[in-house]
Amino acid sequence: MGVWGPNVFENDSALDLIDEIVDGGGLAGIEEALDQVLAAKDYLEAPEAEAGLAAGAILALMAGRGDGREVSDDLAAWLGAAGAAPPALLAKARRAAARTLAEGSELAELWNEGPDAEIWRDAVHDLIERL
Repeated sequence: MGVWGPNVFENDSALDLIDEIVDGGGLAGIEEALDQVLAAKDYLEAPEAEAGLAAGAILALMAGRGDGREVSDDLAAWLGAAGAAPPALLAKARRAAARTLAEGSELAELWNEGPDAEIWRDAVHDLIERL
């Protein structure tokens, strides 16, 4: 059974991205996740959107703009060694997060069908502000 929640790290795609990053994917893995979101012109699949949001949240943490939620020990250790978030990636992450809210986003469609749609949208808007 998969993880599914309205906050950025509450899904399997986000958890998979975290594992990839701490296991050596680093900033390249973050940028790849963002690029996949931005490359989806007509339709953005939910797993890519979830990973893109997680990538943005990690960059926000790197910039010292976390949301106060605890992160895994592995991610905390990686963040401690990673340094500051590159400004160009922060800008890319803002665009990617906004794309997840736009028309043609499967993730937005899925959340809009349920009772927690507002919670999810608020979490994404919060992330955009922190980026």
